Amino acid sequence: MFIIIRVGDISLSFPLSAEQAKDLKPNLRFEIICSVEDGRTLYSADRLEPTISNPYDTIIGKHYLLVLPEQLVVFDEQTGNALKTVIWRATDH
Repeated sequence: MFIIIRVGDISLSFPLSAEQAKDLKPNLRFEIICSVEDGRTLYSADRLEPTISNPYDTIIGKHYLLVLPEQLVVFDEQTGNALKTVIWRATDH
């Protein structure tokens, strides 16, 4: 049996027994290690206009930090063991 994980256009797979996959499923986590691209932040805002059912004028502001992914790590949260690591090359960005 293989676990297949897809993140964007990256696909990871690694062999596990059925019992290992069952034990791992609730603890499977992803970590993306990034570097800050240039230190700038971007801002955008959405406005929700009032309605009869929701009579509040709301603005939701969002701040974005530009980063470049360097590694994707798939790990078991319970043990902390890394199961798979993918390193991005400069040409992958």
